[in-house]
Amino acid sequence: MYKYLKRTNALDTYLIQGINNNATIFFSIEREIKIQQIGTWHKNFNEVVNYLNSFIKNSDCAKHGLVNLGKNFCIIRNEPLKWWIMGDSNKIISSLNTENAVNLDISHSWVKLNISGLNSEKLLLHHIPLDLRDKKFPIFNFKSSSIHNIGVKLLKNQKGYSLFLPRSFSVSIWKQLIKTADQYHYEIK
Repeated sequence: MYKYLKRTNALDTYLIQGINNNATIFFSIEREIKIQQIGTWHKNFNEVVNYLNSFIKNSDCAKHGLVNLGKNFCIIRNEPLKWWIMGDSNKIISSLNTENAVNLDISHSWVKLNISGLNSEKLLLHHIPLDLRDKKFPIFNFKSSSIHNIGVKLLKNQKGYSLFLPRSFSVSIWKQLIKTADQYHYEIK
């Protein structure tokens, strides 16, 4: 039988945990993220939206950037014809009609960096050209942006933000974030 390789995160060697009593920014990494991307075509859009909505009560999977929360997963429309399913997506993917949509496991392509604390928004504003005020970017919303011309995704949740970095650029972006975070005092959990 095949043995699966142990998954490593691109930032593992750069995240040195420690306690800082003066910290106003807290970083943590989610090591075992699961992201399935579903893509469709214009003609099948409504069928795929209805299919995805069937998994979550009162959801609106047609709305761009809205985080639709399920029991162990969430569904986010992050591009006009693409959705991300984060978490336990087995039930959704196994019954997906491949005539209407295709799926791709992109879990290993992204690094999920959680950022919280009093100055987390200030830190992000140094790098991401988005209006992060609650009125423009409420909780459980998801936006695409860039840091130094590298495409990133940002999710706002109750604890702060989750920044999705492309694996291949995560180390260089991490170094920039840490350099900026120095002025606010940070802690890595």
